[in-house]
Parts: sequence; structure tokens; C-alpha cells
Amino acid sequence: MPTKTFDNLPQEKKARLIGAIRQELARVPVEEISINKIIARADISRGSYYQYFSGKEDLISLVMQDFGEMLQIAVVESAQKREGDIILIAADVLHTVINFTRQNDNLACYRNVFSFIKIHSKWPQQVIHFTPCLQELKARTQLAVNTDNLRLEKPRDLSDMLEILTFLLLRAIAEYMMDTTQVEVVKESFYNKLEILKRGMQR
Repeated sequence: MPTKTFDNLPQEKKARLIGAIRQELARVPVEEISINKIIARADISRGSYYQYFSGKEDLISLVMQDFGEMLQIAVVESAQKREGDIILIAADVLHTVINFTRQNDNLACYRNVFSFIKIHSKWPQQVIHFTPCLQELKARTQLAVNTDNLRLEKPRDLSDMLEILTFLLLRAIAEYMMDTTQVEVVKESFYNKLEILKRGMQR
């Protein structure tokens, strides 16, 4: 994870750094990123860089945290528009991600990041540092969802429903990132899975 020193930076400087890191991750695969190019774009010293980050894994952690925050905002906005409908929220979030990747170099950046994570999927979870983002996303969604039209029979049903939806959503995002030409196929498959969940699998 980025250091406390980074966390305490002014928002403008954080945004500039994140932008520089995204640009570099869009330019080359994670294994080939240049620290020199990042510090030049962000207009910081090498010494400052190492006060903020201990290694390239911290850069992955940072952009994935940023990605997770974008998902959280999408959930809250969709929940207000869709009156808390859990299925429509999931569909909206995928739509938001697709639109997000069509801006600037976001697609190239996150395609490289998702490829890196996929290749290193056996790494300890603390290296990827995406679990806290998912936990926060789950917590935000639990608060935003309207449970009146859900069949909740056990105390943990809502939590498990969100876990299933999150898994399907992240899989759809990864499939889209790996091959954007298949966007309509990915969307259709995701929406069909949502419809199956909505109606139930047994007669």
C-alpha cells in the first residue's frame, strides 16, 4: 500500500501523481514501467517518490483503490436512480466501467493492471490490496440496496447475494478489459446471468 506520507498529501498532488501513474501503466506493461517517467510527469523528486511508494506493487494498489472508489460512487448514484434495485445497480455499474475505460488512457492502463493481476493471481492478497476496496464496495452497496423486493431468509443472505454479484461483475469487467471488441457479448452474458439470479434457478 502507499505510505501514510502519500495519504497526507494535498488532493491536487495526489491527483497529479495518480494521473502520472495511470499514464505510465497505459504506456507499457507493469513489469516495464519507468519510475523516471512517473516522477517527471508528476513533477516530484525521486526521493519523494520513495517516501510515497516502496515498490511497483504499491502503484497497482493505488490505481486499484482509485478504481474501487469509482465503483463505489457508481453504486451510490445508481441506487438513487434505481430506487435501490440490486439487479439494476449491478447492470449500471458495468455500464459505468465501460464508459470510464473509454476516457483518456484508462482502458490501456487497467488492461495492463488486470493482466498483471491475472498473471500473478497466486500472489498473497496483501500484495494486490484490492480486498479492502471490495469490502468497502460491499458495505456501501448493503446500505444502498432496497431489500423490500429481495427474498431474504437468513441473516447473511444479502451479504452472500452481494458477494455473488461482485464476483460476476468483476469477471465481466476483466473479460471486457481483455478483449473490448467483445463488449456486446460480455454485456449480454452479464445481463443474462443477472436475469437468471433475478428469477431463480429452480422451478
